[in-house]
Amino acid sequence: MSLRPRSVRFRLTLWYAAALAAIMFMFSVGVYSYVRANLFQQLDEQLGKDLLAIERVLPEEPYELAEIEEHGSVSLFQVVDGQSIIYQTDGWRQAELGRSLERGASDSFSWTSPGSPSYRVRMSTIVSPDEQLLVAVAQEDQAIRQSLQSLATTLLIGFPCTLILTAIGGYFLAGRVLSPIGMMASKAEVITADRLSERLAVENPDDEFGRLATVFNRTLAGLQESFEKLRRFTADASHELRTPLTAIRSVGEVGLRENRDAAEYREVIGSMLEEADRLARLVDTLLALTRADSREQVAREQLDLNLLLNDVTEYLRVLAEEKNQTLRLDVQVG
Repeated sequence: MSLRPRSVRFRLTLWYAAALAAIMFMFSVGVYSYVRANLFQQLDEQLGKDLLAIERVLPEEPYELAEIEEHGSVSLFQVVDGQSIIYQTDGWRQAELGRSLERGASDSFSWTSPGSPSYRVRMSTIVSPDEQLLVAVAQEDQAIRQSLQSLATTLLIGFPCTLILTAIGGYFLAGRVLSPIGMMASKAEVITADRLSERLAVENPDDEFGRLATVFNRTLAGLQESFEKLRRFTADASHELRTPLTAIRSVGEVGLRENRDAAEYREVIGSMLEEADRLARLVDTLLALTRADSREQVAREQLDLNLLLNDVTEYLRVLAEEKNQTLRLDVQVG
């Protein structure tokens, strides 16, 4: 059993919905990735400013690090000289952010300790002739993560709702687009062999449906012409066959009107055989015309009109004699 829908309208709706779902998915992923990258970039820039503030104070006045913490400009930072901690804020110690440096990461990264919020950490190394200091600053990124979660929830809820609404709209739109096909199908159903003169309506001959209707009308015109030729051929064949059959019947009736001897009967039978030969030649001619109409190769040859007229005269003389008429052929050769 095939699972493919029979309705073109339904298949178009499925294709439209599938294409739209792919576009919406890529769009949602792109929006989420862009917003996430932009928010973390802004946070990293702020952390970079905090690092610059500490780096300016540290070489000249390292004891002012406490004032930076007290004024609240940078609340989470740590300065390490090798394995020795030169300075760390209370918030850094309480959040156990020192464990984040154990991962050996560089530049910016996110870190979450069990039971504590998520933080964004950025590190920098200060190298001098006497020492090499590692400075690390951090800020909570919980607000950013909540914003990203809200954005993801909005996208996840909006994705199926939008897809359903657009699929419904696509179904009605497909029906609107395919309505000319239904009209052409309804019109084609009433066109029979007796109504080949009717044609499909062509609203716009330049679009796809208009070209389809034009081709269909051209096909109907060809069929109508073929049927007309068939009718004319049937009428002509009936007319041509009626004459030799009438002649054979007339000769037979004349022969049966009175008793005749054997020689006279042979003459009557001979006349009937001549008419039968003419009938056979007529049938062959009709078959040749049929082959010519079907565009088969037909042999061409010259025809003597005098012989043809003589044959026609002999052909009709029997009917003339039955009515006591005289048939004479007068041919003038110019």
